[in-house]
Amino acid sequence: MAKIRFLSVEKLVGDLSRGLVDERMSMIYYLISLLILLVATQYALWWGPRSGWLFHFELIFLVIVTIFGCLLCWSANGKEFGKSFVFRIVCFSVPSGIRVTVLSIAFGLLVHLNADLLLEPWFPFNPAVSYDLISYAGFIGFNVYFWYLLHRGFVQLVQLDQDR
Repeated sequence: MAKIRFLSVEKLVGDLSRGLVDERMSMIYYLISLLILLVATQYALWWGPRSGWLFHFELIFLVIVTIFGCLLCWSANGKEFGKSFVFRIVCFSVPSGIRVTVLSIAFGLLVHLNADLLLEPWFPFNPAVSYDLISYAGFIGFNVYFWYLLHRGFVQLVQLDQDR
């Protein structure tokens, strides 16, 4: 069994060509690539106007949701005995990602266009912090929803596979 190649593309090419990357390792590669993308995206946002403690709390929570979501999908697919985990999850990510993107844009527009109506009565203490709390809660909620959709896809697909 090969080991995870963190820096050497050339060694990974060799492992892939010899068929040494099994289903479990492909899930680990997928999960690591998600975490790298998540952290890189979040920290790119950190350089913007807001970078307080709440940002770091959100990042930690998103990493935890991503790890648990990926592991739940991996389990639903049958773990080591499942079929084509990375292929399936990438495919499921397209319709799930589109749904989450449309919903998040609608949510963002709703909050942005109605910030005074939504924030002031409920959070009169500091509008900027209030907006951050709602935004971060939304990001976390959309992340959870994304993983729910992926997991549901695996459960349905595995059920269809078993019925055949």
